Amino acid sequence: MNKLKIPENHSGISKTLRLPENIVDNIQSLANLKNLSFNRVVISLLEFSLNNLDEEDKEDPDGRGTEKCRVECRVARVIGLWQN
Repeated sequence: MNKLKIPENHSGISKTLRLPENIVDNIQSLANLKNLSFNRVVISLLEFSLNNLDEEDKEDPDGRGTEKCRVECRVARVIGLWQN
């Protein structure tokens, strides 16, 4: 099993997310435990998820065939928005 390694810094653009309260609580607990920001932990979890998808999750399920679609579909599946 792969292990999650949380790096310390990053740069990027701002986005707004709506997350279930239990997920926020779990992420905040991890952030507190590691003395990191909530944002840093979310980024690490998303990067880890995207880098460790099953091969079938890397497919282009709607057939659009674009890289943007593949990325959107992977992210949607990771955060639970994509249903087969």
